[in-house]
Amino acid sequence: MTQLRIDARNLAAELDSTLERLNQGDEVLLERDGQVVAQLAPCAHQEGVRGPGNILRFIEERLQAEPLDDETIKDIMDAVAYGNRPAEIPSWGR
Repeated sequence: MTQLRIDARNLAAELDSTLERLNQGDEVLLERDGQVVAQLAPCAHQEGVRGPGNILRFIEERLQAEPLDDETIKDIMDAVAYGNRPAEIPSWGR
């Protein structure tokens, strides 16, 4: 893996080549005024964020972790319920 340094002001112009370097496994450090302000790294799984490997890895890790307490489970269920609500569309004065 190679580490590539790019001035943040040039990222837009170099985005395509930067993404290609990431795809090849290189790491990218973004600099501003000579200081590193961000680090970009290739995805661990090429399947994508929603790929089946990621959920399987999550399940394996979750099974080996400490059990969740009731309060944490309630918080998770509340967050899921909140995310599954219908969208509130404004009337825009009609």
